[in-house]
Amino acid sequence: LPPSPFTFVVTAYEREYRARILPALGPSRLGRLFRADIQIWIDSLAGESLAANTIRNAVTPLQALYAWAIPRGLAHVNPCTGLRLPSGEQARARRGGGADRRASPRDQAAFGLAVYAGLRMGELLAITWEAIDLEGRTLRVMREWDEKSRQFLAAKSDAGQNRVVPMVNRLG
Repeated sequence: LPPSPFTFVVTAYEREYRARILPALGPSRLGRLFRADIQIWIDSLAGESLAANTIRNAVTPLQALYAWAIPRGLAHVNPCTGLRLPSGEQARARRGGGADRRASPRDQAAFGLAVYAGLRMGELLAITWEAIDLEGRTLRVMREWDEKSRQFLAAKSDAGQNRVVPMVNRLG
Protein backbone atom coordinates (compact mmCIF):
# COMPACT_ATOMS: atom_id res chain seq x y z
CA LEU A 1 0.00 0.00 0.00
CA PRO A 2 1.20 3.53 -0.68
CA PRO A 3 1.97 5.59 2.43
CA SER A 4 -0.82 7.73 3.83
CA PRO A 5 -0.59 11.50 3.18
CA PHE A 6 -0.46 11.84 6.95
CA THR A 7 2.79 9.86 7.01
CA PHE A 8 4.56 12.76 5.30
CA VAL A 9 3.12 15.28 7.78
CA VAL A 10 3.99 13.17 10.82
CA THR A 11 7.51 12.62 9.50
CA ALA A 12 7.98 16.35 8.90
CA TYR A 13 6.63 17.19 12.37
CA GLU A 14 8.92 14.64 13.98
CA ARG A 15 11.92 15.99 12.08
CA GLU A 16 11.20 19.57 13.21
CA TYR A 17 10.58 18.38 16.77
CA ARG A 18 13.92 16.55 16.96
CA ALA A 19 15.92 19.19 15.09
CA ARG A 20 14.55 22.42 16.60
CA ILE A 21 11.99 22.03 19.40
CA LEU A 22 13.61 19.42 21.62
CA PRO A 23 17.11 20.99 21.60
CA ALA A 24 15.67 24.44 22.43
CA LEU A 25 12.87 23.66 24.87
CA GLY A 26 14.11 20.36 26.24
CA PRO A 27 11.94 17.50 27.48
CA SER A 28 9.62 19.84 29.41
CA ARG A 29 6.11 18.80 30.35
CA LEU A 30 3.61 20.49 28.08
CA GLY A 31 1.86 22.10 31.04
CA ARG A 32 5.12 23.74 32.16
CA LEU A 33 5.93 25.68 29.00
CA PHE A 34 4.92 29.33 28.88
CA ARG A 35 4.26 31.61 25.94
CA ALA A 36 7.40 33.59 26.86
CA ASP A 37 9.56 30.43 26.58
CA ILE A 38 8.24 29.71 23.10
CA GLN A 39 8.48 33.35 21.99
CA ILE A 40 12.12 33.52 23.09
CA TRP A 41 12.77 30.37 21.07
CA ILE A 42 11.04 31.87 18.01
CA ASP A 43 13.06 35.08 18.38
CA SER A 44 16.27 33.04 18.57
CA LEU A 45 15.34 31.27 15.33
CA ALA A 46 14.74 34.65 13.71
CA GLY A 47 18.14 35.74 15.01
CA GLU A 48 19.70 32.86 13.06
CA SER A 49 18.43 34.57 9.89
CA LEU A 50 16.06 31.71 9.10
CA ALA A 51 13.32 32.42 6.60
CA ALA A 52 9.88 33.21 8.00
CA ASN A 53 8.45 29.99 6.48
CA THR A 54 11.20 27.91 8.09
CA ILE A 55 10.33 29.36 11.48
CA ARG A 56 6.62 28.78 10.94
CA ASN A 57 7.37 25.18 9.92
CA ALA A 58 9.31 24.73 13.16
CA VAL A 59 6.45 26.10 15.30
CA THR A 60 3.62 24.17 13.58
CA PRO A 61 4.39 20.78 15.20
CA LEU A 62 4.31 22.40 18.64
CA GLN A 63 0.96 24.02 17.85
CA ALA A 64 -0.38 20.65 16.68
CA LEU A 65 0.93 18.98 19.83
CA TYR A 66 -0.96 21.43 22.05
CA ALA A 67 -4.11 21.07 19.94
CA TRP A 68 -3.91 17.33 20.63
CA ALA A 69 -2.87 17.61 24.33
CA ILE A 70 -5.41 20.14 25.65
CA PRO A 71 -8.57 18.03 25.04
CA ARG A 72 -6.81 15.12 26.72
CA GLY A 73 -5.96 17.10 29.86
CA LEU A 74 -2.20 16.93 29.28
CA ALA A 75 -2.05 20.74 29.16
CA HIS A 76 -4.60 23.33 30.26
CA VAL A 77 -3.32 26.39 28.42
CA ASN A 78 -2.02 26.66 24.89
CA PRO A 79 1.14 28.80 25.03
CA CYS A 80 1.23 28.86 21.23
CA THR A 81 -1.69 31.31 21.06
CA GLY A 82 -0.73 34.93 20.63
CA LEU A 83 2.82 34.26 19.47
CA ARG A 84 4.50 36.80 17.23
CA LEU A 85 5.77 34.89 14.23
CA PRO A 86 7.85 36.54 11.52
CA SER A 87 5.72 37.62 8.60
CA GLY A 88 8.34 37.36 5.91
CA GLU A 89 7.71 40.97 4.88
CA GLN A 90 11.39 41.87 5.08
CA ALA A 91 13.01 42.67 1.80
CA ARG A 92 14.59 39.59 0.25
CA ALA A 93 17.05 39.24 -2.53
CA ARG A 94 14.96 38.19 -5.49
CA ARG A 95 15.76 37.05 -8.95
CA GLY A 96 14.66 39.25 -11.76
CA GLY A 97 13.85 42.93 -11.73
CA GLY A 98 11.52 44.86 -9.57
CA ALA A 99 9.69 48.14 -10.02
CA ASP A 100 12.45 49.93 -8.12
CA ARG A 101 15.25 48.42 -10.20
CA ARG A 102 16.44 49.76 -13.54
CA ALA A 103 17.21 47.44 -16.42
CA SER A 104 20.82 47.11 -17.49
CA PRO A 105 21.86 49.06 -20.59
CA ARG A 106 22.04 45.74 -22.48
CA ASP A 107 18.46 44.85 -21.49
CA GLN A 108 17.28 48.38 -22.33
CA ALA A 109 18.80 48.05 -25.81
CA ALA A 110 17.11 44.67 -26.40
CA PHE A 111 13.77 45.97 -25.16
CA GLY A 112 14.09 49.11 -27.32
CA LEU A 113 14.97 47.02 -30.34
CA ALA A 114 11.94 44.79 -29.82
CA VAL A 115 9.56 47.71 -29.36
CA TYR A 116 10.83 49.97 -32.14
CA ALA A 117 11.27 47.13 -34.65
CA GLY A 118 8.01 45.39 -33.77
CA LEU A 119 9.77 42.10 -33.05
CA ARG A 120 8.08 39.14 -31.43
CA MET A 121 9.79 37.66 -28.37
CA GLY A 122 10.89 34.58 -30.32
CA GLU A 123 12.43 36.77 -33.02
CA LEU A 124 14.26 38.88 -30.45
CA LEU A 125 15.68 35.80 -28.74
CA ALA A 126 16.95 34.42 -32.06
CA ILE A 127 18.96 37.47 -33.16
CA THR A 128 22.62 36.85 -33.92
CA TRP A 129 25.38 39.38 -34.64
CA GLU A 130 25.29 38.29 -38.28
CA ALA A 131 21.74 39.63 -38.50
CA ILE A 132 22.77 43.14 -37.41
CA ASP A 133 24.17 45.71 -39.84
CA LEU A 134 25.40 48.59 -37.68
CA GLU A 135 26.57 50.71 -40.64
CA GLY A 136 23.31 50.27 -42.52
CA ARG A 137 21.38 50.50 -39.21
CA THR A 138 19.24 47.48 -40.10
CA LEU A 139 18.37 44.12 -38.64
CA ARG A 140 17.55 41.00 -40.65
CA VAL A 141 14.93 38.69 -39.10
CA MET A 142 15.88 35.21 -40.29
CA ARG A 143 14.63 32.89 -37.55
CA GLU A 144 12.86 32.71 -34.22
CA TRP A 145 13.16 30.79 -30.97
CA ASP A 146 10.31 28.37 -30.28
CA GLU A 147 9.90 27.88 -26.52
CA LYS A 148 7.68 24.82 -26.88
CA SER A 149 10.10 22.80 -29.01
CA ARG A 150 13.16 24.57 -27.54
CA GLN A 151 14.76 25.13 -30.91
CA PHE A 152 15.32 27.79 -33.53
CA LEU A 153 12.85 27.79 -36.42
CA ALA A 154 12.55 29.69 -39.65
CA ALA A 155 10.52 32.88 -39.30
CA LYS A 156 6.74 32.25 -39.10
CA SER A 157 5.66 33.70 -42.43
CA ASP A 158 7.16 34.20 -45.87
CA ALA A 159 6.80 37.93 -45.32
CA GLY A 160 8.63 37.66 -42.01
CA GLN A 161 11.45 35.52 -43.28
CA ASN A 162 14.57 37.55 -43.99
CA ARG A 163 12.67 40.76 -43.42
CA VAL A 164 14.86 43.80 -42.94
CA VAL A 165 13.95 46.07 -40.04
CA PRO A 166 15.41 49.56 -39.69
CA MET A 167 17.02 50.45 -36.35
CA VAL A 168 16.01 53.89 -35.10
CA ASN A 169 18.70 56.38 -34.08
CA ARG A 170 17.73 56.14 -30.40
CA LEU A 171 19.12 52.59 -30.31
CA GLY A 172 22.55 53.67 -31.51
